[in-house]
Amino acid sequence: MSVTLLKRYLEYDLDICRAYAYKLTTHTTDRAFAKTPYAFPRHSSQLPLPKLDGIRSRVSALTAFPARMVKV
Repeated sequence: MSVTLLKRYLEYDLDICRAYAYKLTTHTTDRAFAKTPYAFPRHSSQLPLPKLDGIRSRVSALTAFPARMVKV
């Protein structure tokens, strides 16, 4: 795997983690979070972020812990 491709994957994973952190720290509902691509569009050269279920799945894979909402 080329260094450029690896860097792109790492940046994409970081973008996914940032999106999930945004959802959790702002207490955004799932319905409102689904609208964020319209408010924060990505550049046409970037892959679109997955839907919320895909984001949770990727965060779980990256952290080896299940991603879930924590009630405080």
